Amino acid sequence: MTLRSYNHLNPSNLYDRAADLDYVEKQLVQILYSLGYDESVLDSITIDELIGAIREQHPYVRLSQGMPVLPASSLLLKERNIKMVMTARRLWHKRNLAKGAV
Repeated sequence: MTLRSYNHLNPSNLYDRAADLDYVEKQLVQILYSLGYDESVLDSITIDELIGAIREQHPYVRLSQGMPVLPASSLLLKERNIKMVMTARRLWHKRNLAKGAV
């Protein structure tokens, strides 16, 4: 979601880099908190470390030969893993775009 503000003097949507960066970083901090980190690591952690922490916290077993159905707990962990990884990557990309906007 790109954050925009409305300027009544110039009736057009304006991109607000600071508001967008603040919003994205708050969302990333929520993911970090759920993984046991605090907000101080946001500037030092890499996307690879973040994805690794998600996969470590929410592991799942892949369906293999002879295993007709995964147990419900594995399906839940798989779903959480996929959603968190997708969200983290999307937010990381948006954060880099917002930081690069001049």
